[in-house]
Formats: sequence, C-alpha cells, structure tokens
Amino acid sequence: MSPASGHEGKRLLVLVQAAGRQSFEDFLEIAREIVKLDPGILVHIVTPQDTADIVPAYKWRLPSLTVSFSDTKRFVPPRGPLLANRPIKKQDQHARFAALGIATPFTERFSFGTAYREDCFGPLAVLKTLPLGKSSFANSLQLFRTRKLAELRPPDFPETHFLRQAPALVQQFIDTGPNPAYYRVLALFGEPLLWMKVFSPIPRVSLEASDEDIERIAVDPRMGAVARAFDAADGISYDVPDDVIAFARRMTTAFPSIPLQACDILTEHGTGKHYAIEINAGGNTWDFSSQRVAAGIGIFGGREGLIARYDPWPRAARALVTQVRERAF
Repeated sequence: MSPASGHEGKRLLVLVQAAGRQSFEDFLEIAREIVKLDPGILVHIVTPQDTADIVPAYKWRLPSLTVSFSDTKRFVPPRGPLLANRPIKKQDQHARFAALGIATPFTERFSFGTAYREDCFGPLAVLKTLPLGKSSFANSLQLFRTRKLAELRPPDFPETHFLRQAPALVQQFIDTGPNPAYYRVLALFGEPLLWMKVFSPIPRVSLEASDEDIERIAVDPRMGAVARAFDAADGISYDVPDDVIAFARRMTTAFPSIPLQACDILTEHGTGKHYAIEINAGGNTWDFSSQRVAAGIGIFGGREGLIARYDPWPRAARALVTQVRERAF
C-alpha cells in the first residue's frame, strides 16, 4: 500500500516556525487544535532553514497551503499558496487604510523647511522616523507645534537625533489623554489572539504648555524617560474594549495576505474615535513566547497565565482551518 493511500480528500497545511520568534510548542498546540476541528487537514511544522523535501512528496500532491509568520528563507512550497509575513512601508499602510475608509492620522513625508498646514495636521504634529528597522525604538518620535515645523533645521538637533539619522514622517497628533496610551491587538487572519493597552502611569504636561515642554512630552509610553520611571507591568493593561478589538479586525482587512498582524490603535480622548497607526507585519510580534513582554505578563503569572487567560490556540486553529478550506489548492 502506498503512503498516499487513505489520504484522498485531505488537505495539507504547512506552518513555518522561526526559532527565536515563535516557539515550537505553541505551533504544536495549534496543530492539535486544527486536527480536532478538521481531521482532514494534515499539519506539518517546518523551519525557514528546511527545504520542501522535509515534507513527504506524496503529501505535496494534496491541496496545500503554507503559512509563515516571518521570512520563509529556504523553504519554498512546490504547491499551493504561500502566505507569509513581510514588512510593509508605513506610507503604504496609511494610504491603504485611507483608501478603505479606515481612520488613520493624516501623514506625509517630512522635509526640513517645509510649512505644514494646521487644517490637515491640527495644532500639534508628531515627527517619527520612517525606516521600519528604526521604528520599534520609542525615542524615534517627537511632538511639535505644527506652526513650528517650518522653522526646524538639522543643526537644531544633536547628531544622534533621529531626524538627523534617517528620513522621517510628519503625522497628525491624536490626543489619547493626560496619560499617553495605545492599544495593541495581535490577530491571525483577522482573528484576535491577544490584546493589551500600553500606557504611561506618568501624566504628561498640558497641551497648552510652552514649546519646550511640548517637545519633551513622551508621546509613546515606551519612550525612555517614561519607561525608566516605572516597571513595565505598571504600564500594561489587558482590559481592552470590544470596539477596539472590532476596529483591529477592520485594520487586518487592509492586508489580507499577511497572516499575523499586530495592530496598533490610538483612541482619541474625549471623542472615543479610533485611529489605525500601523500593523506590525514583519513577524516579530508573537508575544506568547516573546521576551518583549516578559515583564508585563507577570501580572498573569507569566506565559502560562497569559495563555490561560486568552486561550489563543483554538482561535488560531479556527483562523487557519478557514484559510486552508478557502485557499488550499
């Protein structure tokens, strides 16, 4: 009897697991849930260092789908779609959100000596670094009065300042209240797996303060001056409103071929309006096995407590089963 016998009508799902970014144990738990939901799906877990030969040839004759949360490197599936995470430029994200009617702050490329209109940006605007590789550093953004932007010149800043290191964007400032905050929703093909609010326990100065004080505001609660003043767990809450999670679902529709999306959202103080800041599409956001949030998840008793609260594996499995049924060929 050939190995292919008994596999008629089945489908193949290949999950590419990148060591250091996602744990094998997490993927194994998801695979078990997939088999419970649909025994007709065969699941293989591989790494970016593997080649397609690691999967038996007869299985590649089945309708197939390969999903990776990061670069697949050596692994190239011989059959079926490959859905993989990849970085997406900030400007492309904002253009896509705007085209789909998903609220996002007005954003342009920043140039020294250029005047920016308050009827577009409002009285305050944020300058932030453009390169994706630098945007994870919260000190790569700064708040200014919009009218002052035309006066800025490179010599106004130290050589180490982000405005002298790389291109930048100018973006409408969304006031999230006296304690700056943002929401992060981690979703797999639109299915929320984890959500949190990151906030500053330290109130900022009034927005009517002097230019000098405005420019020292920690717009992002991860910014150095604020982050050094309190423990990470003190600035993380896992109580997130349902409408924020629903807004994150909408954000993921802008990039349906990106499997894992960490959606960053601002909620305007006073109005409650949500704004899409960005999706983190590069794949380094699998917080269930990430050192990035290790301190914050201590409030749940560590990683196992986090998993117990969110029970993410069945939801991840449902999202993947849907993709296999719709896309495998």
